[in-house]
Amino acid sequence: MKNDELDGRTPQTTTDVYITPGVFKDNNNNPVDYFTFDTTTGKITIKPHTPNGTYSFSYTICKKGTSECADPAQVTIKLEAVEAVDDDYSATPVNTVGGAKIIGNVLDNDRYQGGPAIDHKDRVVVSRHSGDDRIEIKSTGEVIVPQGMPAGTYELTYQLCLKESSNTCDTAKITVVVFEDKPLVIHNGISADGDGHNDSFIIEGIELYPDNNLKIFNRWGVLVYEKDGYRNDTEPFDGHSNGRATINASSKLPQGTYYYILDYKDTTGKLQQEKGWLYLKY
Repeated sequence: MKNDELDGRTPQTTTDVYITPGVFKDNNNNPVDYFTFDTTTGKITIKPHTPNGTYSFSYTICKKGTSECADPAQVTIKLEAVEAVDDDYSATPVNTVGGAKIIGNVLDNDRYQGGPAIDHKDRVVVSRHSGDDRIEIKSTGEVIVPQGMPAGTYELTYQLCLKESSNTCDTAKITVVVFEDKPLVIHNGISADGDGHNDSFIIEGIELYPDNNLKIFNRWGVLVYEKDGYRNDTEPFDGHSNGRATINASSKLPQGTYYYILDYKDTTGKLQQEKGWLYLKY
């Protein structure tokens, strides 16, 4: 009653007024029995195990002994005890030749009563809703791709629920990309003239091996470029130094032959190395 008015004032108690309650309804306008309303105090109590959702309720305050009533009031209640958020792991494809891989935990971005669900594993539980049964979704949120999973893009859904209430749940989607082992294809010609063709050092397939380190040396063995986690689409080598050895950052390197060493971990975690030459021209 704190924001209600009758006769231009806010009633503090029900000494002089009475409350006529309506019916609690869900978002589909169906009556529900998840709440109680105290007509003597105006307080609404939410029953345990009430599902997530939006609920509405109306009531009217009237002056005792008269037919004088305030306009009907509408109450909207939105419950989000748990919130499941989609998990897209496609930016980090996995390969399971060397064994099963834990690719993440869906609780990392889910919510429990407005806070991180990962901090309340004892209060929530995760279960599969749909998708390929070979990909395991543990009750604690870990997503495990089994050894030998065929290459492809997989979409699954899961439910996040309160442990004490199987009715209080939310659903989200998981996207997983599994790739096959592919040999790297290294292009050793760079024509950094800005025409959009061969303007940078391209290593086909490097995105499948994100744990990598690339070093490029000039013909005197001076390190002119180094990059951890080299990618073709993020700051690739285009004939400019990135500030190694005695060469200033962003310095345009002379045209000519250079030498590269690429160290990377394969899908089994074993360290591999590729090395060779590349030719830079403008």
